[in-house]
Amino acid sequence: MTLDRTIAPSVSDFGHLTIPSPTEIILGNGVRLVVINNGEQPVNMIAVTWNGGYDDVEKPEALKLMCSTLNEGCKSFDSETIADILDFNGSWLKIGSSGHHTSIRLYSLNSRLKEVLPVIREIIISPTFPVEAVEAKRKKLISALKLDLEKVSYIASRLSDRLILGKNNRGARTETSEQYEAITGIDLERLHSQIIVGNRPTIYLAGNISEETIRIVSDTFGNIAFGSDGCVITLSPPSPDLTPCREDAIMPDKLQCAIKTGCPAISRTHPDYDYLRIAVTALGGYFGSRLSMNIREEKGFTYGISAGLLGTLDGSMIRIGCQCDNAFVEPVLDEISKELNLLASVPMEKEELDAVRRYQMSMLASTLDNPINIADYYINMKTVGTPDDYFYRQQRALNSVTPEQIMELTARYMSPESMYTAVAGSL
Repeated sequence: MTLDRTIAPSVSDFGHLTIPSPTEIILGNGVRLVVINNGEQPVNMIAVTWNGGYDDVEKPEALKLMCSTLNEGCKSFDSETIADILDFNGSWLKIGSSGHHTSIRLYSLNSRLKEVLPVIREIIISPTFPVEAVEAKRKKLISALKLDLEKVSYIASRLSDRLILGKNNRGARTETSEQYEAITGIDLERLHSQIIVGNRPTIYLAGNISEETIRIVSDTFGNIAFGSDGCVITLSPPSPDLTPCREDAIMPDKLQCAIKTGCPAISRTHPDYDYLRIAVTALGGYFGSRLSMNIREEKGFTYGISAGLLGTLDGSMIRIGCQCDNAFVEPVLDEISKELNLLASVPMEKEELDAVRRYQMSMLASTLDNPINIADYYINMKTVGTPDDYFYRQQRALNSVTPEQIMELTARYMSPESMYTAVAGSL
């Protein structure tokens, strides 16, 4: 059979998508184990997730340093031994925090789980925070911060956070080298006790999961004496100090400027949220979006521009961002305003709305691609507050949204007059 490459392949709808339901087990110590048994390969991912993140502690820099040194030594293993055990058994470890959660992730072969889980258990219950390792990580974090402070994108993002969230919002706090220098070993131990030991985590286990794998995980974590109230999540909803405005951060001798413009938005539980997400995607959420086609493709002002609806436990925001030549800042801002006004006043053509639908449905379908993606969906329910029926709600919105709704939502939630704009660079 000869393939005729002059004929485009047919395009069809995905049909109804269903997210597999996990199995939940309560371990002997009250820890909730969420199992997603959906893979074919003999591998797994374990995510141990605690309440408590950067926005819940007084010293977020100390939490970042604590996470980066948690696997640098524990009661039974030094850092070299930990690394050797993980490498020899083909495992990979990732430790980090977000606004309101801290997690340890382990990616492993099912056949090697017995060899690596004792290490993870020790990292959780008895890290030693060796002085030399702490100092090395401290210097690395300070160096990374100094590099960030030279980037227009970083400065614009932090300024945008202060404008949209409010200058006293915990999510808008900024890091300094002095804050890293002031962190003590006692700070790290206190945070470990507060978040890791003092909180009962939720554990997510995903992959090709057998009863034996569940038993190994249960035996490893089910008898750790976690607390139940070590760290309380403290929400900080967006609360701008000013009316919509523009602020510039002058950075001399920079060849490009970074632009971040946006506004607070409705929460994930609001009935308009899923439909607003479609409007934001049409504006700047994919390569064929209006901002990309106009400002990147047609006018060549930037290599890339995007818009997103960013939802968290605290609330949400709409943010548009790009970098451009210093001379193009005003034209880019003018074109963003024009596209917002067009989206709010002229109905979308059916072909454009269909393209947005297909793009978002393909992103939704990618959630089902493997068990780790499915686990990430359920982890997001905990960490960013997606509703229980979020998967269904997105499909319902995509199947029912109209051009008139897109217009109305754009006018209501993201008019040019509602935008807070931050620009960083050599203006």
